[in-house]
Amino acid sequence: MPVSVMPGWYEIRIKEEIGEKWLAWFDEFTVTRTESGETLLTGPIADQSALHGLLAKIRDLNLTLLTVNLIQPESSPEMGWSKVTAWIRRNDVLLFFLMVFVLGWPRAIVEAGYSQGWLARGPSSFLTILYLLGTPLISALIVTAVTRGRVGLKEWSARLIHWRVNLRWYLFVLFGYPLLVASAYTVSDLVTGRDWSVLTVWKAGFENLRVGAADLGINPQNNLQILGILLLASFLVPIFEEGGWRAFAIPRLQQKYSALTSALVMGVIWSVWHLPNFYTIGADHYGMPFLWFLLTITSTSILMVWIMNNTNQSVLMTILFHGSIILWGHFLPAQLEFQNGDHVAFWLTCAFSVITSLIIIFKKGPQLK
Repeated sequence: MPVSVMPGWYEIRIKEEIGEKWLAWFDEFTVTRTESGETLLTGPIADQSALHGLLAKIRDLNLTLLTVNLIQPESSPEMGWSKVTAWIRRNDVLLFFLMVFVLGWPRAIVEAGYSQGWLARGPSSFLTILYLLGTPLISALIVTAVTRGRVGLKEWSARLIHWRVNLRWYLFVLFGYPLLVASAYTVSDLVTGRDWSVLTVWKAGFENLRVGAADLGINPQNNLQILGILLLASFLVPIFEEGGWRAFAIPRLQQKYSALTSALVMGVIWSVWHLPNFYTIGADHYGMPFLWFLLTITSTSILMVWIMNNTNQSVLMTILFHGSIILWGHFLPAQLEFQNGDHVAFWLTCAFSVITSLIIIFKKGPQLK
């Protein structure tokens, strides 16, 4: 080790991978995992004491230090740009959220204003392109590619396709939601004294599907075609959200915060992202109480992080869970009950979601595992 350390930008190579829960120890550095399983720490070191502090952390984690290399002295003209890129890498989650809202919201707001008659024209093609770039999936793809390169993209995509999990998780993500909603309807029927409403609501939901199919030019009597398109859409649409919310943001949030805190933060952001839909006439959420949505989505966020943390970070499981909510939501639509005046069933679906998430928090603790 040199007697004096030149201030500048350094690359520290470690033989092993640093565990996810320890990454917060190296907040000021960009952490890159190589294909050979090594870890690179890249970032500024101001003096010898700063280097000693870093090496002490590596020693305390029983990691093997391979090399310490000065990449750019502080006097180098490239040093300023390196600081900018390092800031971007350290704040990749913030950049991701900014992209999602700054690129995605303009089109959603214009769509809401146009539906209300406040604007004379609907969203332009330019706003639609920005919206597509701002979907959580595409935003996560761009930020990951810029900040962590090929290795980061490999880790990100691995979460999306990880399917080797216990069968009970497949059963839960596919059938947990309809059981919860059906239970809420059943309790509502007992409270209000009406006949069992699940079959009635199911038929009404399917009639809504037929109306929507006719609007799209699909034969409303072709049940097989309607169900095929519904299945495809239900499990494709979540990829564009889960590829960002869960595959990108949650793992990074959990590097700094507990799983519960990460889920709560994600739940609020996820809810607010949908806010323009509550003012868009014709949208699924139009006219519904935002409080109901906020509580339900935040509870769902907790369930999704719980699912991830118990399936080796499988985002495929959250995609299936999200798809199940969309699919069964067409047959047991809470918003339809709200529009029909059945506020008991409507709020019970929210209450059951909250209660389920509280049970998991109580049993599993803040790490949801």
